[in-house]
Amino acid sequence: ADQDLDVIVCNPPFHRGAAKDSAPTIALFEQAARALADGGEFWFESAITLTETSEGDFAVLSISDITQRKTMIDQLSESERRFKSLVQNMAGIIVITDADGRISWISDSVHRFLGYHAHECRGRDIALFIHGRDISSFHVFLVNLRAVDNVTFSSEIQFRSRGGETLCFEIAGSSHLMNPTVGGIVLKMYDVTERRNLDRVTLRRARQNELILETAGEGIFGVNTRGLVSFINPFAASILGSRQEEIVGVHYSAVFTADDGMRPNTELSAAIESDSPLIDVETVFG
Repeated sequence: ADQDLDVIVCNPPFHRGAAKDSAPTIALFEQAARALADGGEFWFESAITLTETSEGDFAVLSISDITQRKTMIDQLSESERRFKSLVQNMAGIIVITDADGRISWISDSVHRFLGYHAHECRGRDIALFIHGRDISSFHVFLVNLRAVDNVTFSSEIQFRSRGGETLCFEIAGSSHLMNPTVGGIVLKMYDVTERRNLDRVTLRRARQNELILETAGEGIFGVNTRGLVSFINPFAASILGSRQEEIVGVHYSAVFTADDGMRPNTELSAAIESDSPLIDVETVFG
């Protein structure tokens, strides 16, 4: 610190001399001045090396223009931030696996759905997270994906959460094994558990209602807006002495008549044309 040191400012290859005499250095700072004058940015990387020679000690300061590299890094970082934000807030999970189903990358959103952290899943076989009854179905799905590149296949697979809950996911997958940028199979998973549960409840209620109608001890039938019989239960069909399939699709006027020959047709026609959900008609079946 108490010695006078000659300072050499240069770009590689090193140029011995003062900064004012170094053409590469002057050109570098002229370029920086132009960039800054237009409101731009100029980034440089510097390194100082202490050198001992017979002529004395020197401090060599080397400066390199890294503006373009810094710009590219910033753009890449911004792109990664946008991608991470989109993936974290998406309504599902994105998974990339190898050809055998081993997870190479998975979005952090997996924690929101299945309770696992992304780092716990990476490197593991995705089948370890699938419900036992659907493992064979997933393997078939994986075989189809491997068979052709860049074609989307869909399937519904049940997974087990960390807490043991069974969740149903709709999966859209496509193989990008031949793409060096991806090098894997991309799976987009969407939780459809609530929808599937609702479908099951609706189907169960429909079956219950159908069973009630089928076993009712009175004749019940339905007519659509065109006057065609859309449903008739076994008891009503037995009253008419016909099979159910012989009556469904037939116009109601051909199924029964009244004593006056007109009243039920008139009342049913009025009910069909109105918004009334229920009509009570006394008639004589023909």
